[in-house]
Amino acid sequence: MIPLKQGGTGSRSEFEQQPDFLPDCFESGTPNGPGIAGLLAGLHFVREEGIEKIRQEEGRLMKSSSPA
Repeated sequence: MIPLKQGGTGSRSEFEQQPDFLPDCFESGTPNGPGIAGLLAGLHFVREEGIEKIRQEEGRLMKSSSPA
């Protein structure tokens, strides 16, 4: 099967081969911006709420969903 397009190797998209210099040789593709933003939001949430409060809420939810 012949690919529709080739290239897209990060900073040197005009070439089909990945660059051999740092840091570009490890940076192919597009960074997962939404995933990074979501991770940051999750970290802020945990720091604001506190691990113990989250653990208590998880325990409450587990008890309410378990069969009687």
